[in-house]
Amino acid sequence: HTQDVPMSKPDYFRRFAIWNRQLPETVFVGPTMVAGDVAGKAVHVAPALLDYVQALIAATRAKRELALGLSPRAAQGLLRAARAWALIAGRNSVIPDDVQAVWPAIASHRLQFRDAGQAGSGRRRDAAHELLESVPVPA
Repeated sequence: HTQDVPMSKPDYFRRFAIWNRQLPETVFVGPTMVAGDVAGKAVHVAPALLDYVQALIAATRAKRELALGLSPRAAQGLLRAARAWALIAGRNSVIPDDVQAVWPAIASHRLQFRDAGQAGSGRRRDAAHELLESVPVPA
């Protein structure tokens, strides 16, 4: 006998806490390897950037041609990749350019179209770019 346990999505602030808890295991900076714990803590993500990531993820859920939006794990991956990108660029905080640089790689292979005929990698990349252009960049 199983019992259904009602579960709700984490609220706005708890989602960000969950996403920020996930740090990269290892980051390569030139010939140097930096432990993820150190790298992740050294690269700050401002609340406005977390809002931006949330808006990008939400945009995937609102796009009618997609069967599913991106998951919270995709958001975590996006934040980890943006932090690593900022670290490699020599910055201690993430800027919108970092999120935009890694977005196509993070998003495109995760996008699932309602029409399987649109599922080619070129269309996925195009859809990722369309989503990126549809979300206002924080100032």
